[in-house]
Amino acid sequence: MSFANKRPGGRILPVRRLTPQVDPQKQFDKLSAAIGQIYNHNVSQLSYEELFRIGYGLVQ
Repeated sequence: MSFANKRPGGRILPVRRLTPQVDPQKQFDKLSAAIGQIYNHNVSQLSYEELFRIGYGLVQ
């Protein structure tokens, strides 16, 4: 008897990730302001991880 036959219910489904609904215009404005700070060499208070997530969310 194989392992697949012992499993009740058939398939295992991946976990659904619930993303909060965000306003794309606000996210774009935040990203745009951060890009302006990068050009002005004022990057001490930027979170590149947060900016990456915003950019990824916009193009997704």
